[in-house]
Amino acid sequence: MGSKVRNLSETSHTRKHISDSSSGVLKILLFVLFAEVCAWAYKTALPPPPRKLGSLTSPRIKLHDGRHLSYKEYGVPKDVAKSKIIYVHCFDCSKYQDPFAFSASPAVIEQLGVHIVALDRPGYGESDPDPKRTVKSLALDIEELLMS
Repeated sequence: MGSKVRNLSETSHTRKHISDSSSGVLKILLFVLFAEVCAWAYKTALPPPPRKLGSLTSPRIKLHDGRHLSYKEYGVPKDVAKSKIIYVHCFDCSKYQDPFAFSASPAVIEQLGVHIVALDRPGYGESDPDPKRTVKSLALDIEELLMS
């Protein structure tokens, strides 16, 4: 009878050891799964890399942080202009959908002495994306464009 008790105690000890090792494997698998989810979340949070364009069709300026901002000018030259308009396009548009440049006749624009600067916002058209974009950063980009 003593040998039966010993055998039962040995097998219960072995069973405990097996359950400890399976919980250790489970912890490792959960950690690996958590790391994979974190890596996926990090990759989806990064902005896409800038696309290389085949040929540029409008002028661009290089901003202080190395990005480029694309713009197009319409109307009379800016040094003789009586009025200046800055056109910032809406969502999913570009500087080419400027309503001032295309709805008014060139004669009216010239008579009024209007100079129009239409720009592509960062990440649109031919402008490079800004990974740290805010409303203030767009205003600073416009200011830098106008000072150049």
